[in-house]
Amino acid sequence: MHVILLVISLTFSSVSNFANAEGLLSRILDPQADIKEQIDKARANQEAKKRERQPREDEKLDRLAHEQEARTLLEARGKPLMVTYRHIPANIQAIACSDPMQQADCKIYFAGFAHTVDMIFAMNPSMKGVCGDVADLIHEFVHEVRTNLKAREAETHMVLLALLARDHSCAKIRGRIQNPVSAGYLMDMCHAGDFGFNVCSQYQAGFISALLLLSEQNAEPILCGDSRLIDGVANMLNNRLQANFRLRRDPAVTVMLNELMANMPCSSRIASDTPPEEVAQLIAQEETLNDKCRGGSGDDKATQKACDERDVILKKIEAKNWCWGHDDQIGADRVWERCRK
Repeated sequence: MHVILLVISLTFSSVSNFANAEGLLSRILDPQADIKEQIDKARANQEAKKRERQPREDEKLDRLAHEQEARTLLEARGKPLMVTYRHIPANIQAIACSDPMQQADCKIYFAGFAHTVDMIFAMNPSMKGVCGDVADLIHEFVHEVRTNLKAREAETHMVLLALLARDHSCAKIRGRIQNPVSAGYLMDMCHAGDFGFNVCSQYQAGFISALLLLSEQNAEPILCGDSRLIDGVANMLNNRLQANFRLRRDPAVTVMLNELMANMPCSSRIASDTPPEEVAQLIAQEETLNDKCRGGSGDDKATQKACDERDVILKKIEAKNWCWGHDDQIGADRVWERCRK
């Protein structure tokens, strides 16, 4: 038995010595072997570090991109919109809306347009609003274009606006138009597959077109700032309904307009939203304490004291109806503004 173990031990020793000898021989034959091995190890370590560093770099780039976008939005805040509604010749639109395959889309689009015009008119005391049934607005539009040469040569949205002012004025017709499209219903449609998403998109497109048209015609624009915010109206609506489910019963156009006006105020509204002196002083105190709270050490009593004092000041500011943004905004988009009910 001892002999067998001795043989096995000698065998492994011989194999190990052979391997070492082979390695030594390779180094003798190739003097650069050690250097190559070191280079390969260095490259492997470099690649490993690069893989570890990449996620952090990607996160940093994403953060910088978001900060840049936030600065761009802030710089555009209060400035006139650099976008307009899509101008479509009425005769072309009438042909499209006469096509049975496109009538449903036209009807939904026109509904979004009419409901928005009604809402904006109702906000102006000098206007009587929109009355009567607008369910057949698509057929009124097609008939007007076919029988009126001026309408045929005009722009689609101008014809629609003229029809609503002429044939659906509350000065002539009793009974405000029915607006069955609630915010909750529209949001549910947005999440109801391809068909529902198309209905939602067409209605919102009509809403945006009416808003841009009326904003251009008003002495004071309705919306200002970066036009890209308009494209996010669906997300704004969704976030607002998640924050306050009771708004689901309100008209979709009203909730969407309130969200856009809060995020895209014009200079006059920004000026009116400037905090009074007393609130401004409290805000300055809160920001100083907030810097100490967030920048201090967690186990430092001074840091905890700054955090507690900041929270007290913040409650005083909120008691005066001023808030640091609202619930559905990310930190980079928040500013001091009047609290929402």
